[in-house]
Amino acid sequence: MISQEIVDYIRTQLEAGYTLEQITNALLKEGWTEDEIHEACETAKEVAAPRLEKPLEKPKALTSQPILGFLSSALAGVIILMQSLILIFYPSVILVVYSYIPIDTTGEIANTLNLFQIQDMFGVVVSILILLGSVLIYKNREVAGGIIVLVLSIISLLTVNGFLAGSLIGIAGGILALLKR
Repeated sequence: MISQEIVDYIRTQLEAGYTLEQITNALLKEGWTEDEIHEACETAKEVAAPRLEKPLEKPKALTSQPILGFLSSALAGVIILMQSLILIFYPSVILVVYSYIPIDTTGEIANTLNLFQIQDMFGVVVSILILLGSVLIYKNREVAGGIIVLVLSIISLLTVNGFLAGSLIGIAGGILALLKR
């Protein structure tokens, strides 16, 4: 006598689009005998036949995901995050990067450095949001993720965070996501 458990399993796997060979291999690994599997397959095919008349949908191919949009958005988020963290924890780099700041004794440089650190903390927040946008892109929420990445990359460009490269790569990534590429 055939176990209803194995028949139901085979039927659901057939409806999910698995081949009989894949189902048989899985059941053999679980300890079912070839005779039990063969008999259950015949019963399951008879039960599932009316449901299987409609063509099965093919699984989404990996290429249908906007991989370029995801990768470039993630890269932009990482670049902006790294640059912001470097400038927060090593503020002396600001003097090298922004060497046009005149050195005086009135404390203007300290105020300027504080302003840059606040700007770089903002850059950390923006970069984390860009990374979250890239995750949305990867999870097939291309429009929402693309808009988030595009808007925040433009903001990053306007606030001079992420060097120029991070912002431009983010803008490209947002556009690629919106184009589903």
